[in-house]
Amino acid sequence: MAKSSAYFLVDNAGDKHTSKAIKENVGKLHGVISVSIADDGETVAVDYDTTGVTTDRIEKQFENLGLSSQLKTVDEHIM
Repeated sequence: MAKSSAYFLVDNAGDKHTSKAIKENVGKLHGVISVSIADDGETVAVDYDTTGVTTDRIEKQFENLGLSSQLKTVDEHIM
């Protein structure tokens, strides 16, 4: 398993209902390990297995929720 962490800027991610929807819908993607919202209310961190999902697929899930997102950075973890 190759694990990475992707950080996205997502409008209104800190809103209670939006953050719940993000965690539920992005979290259900095959290969996503965890989803968290940073204290700034804009950054969403997604830990994922690179063999199961891509950052493009994660961004598509934000789009499906009606949210605009922008990939900030990806950290690859050596295991």
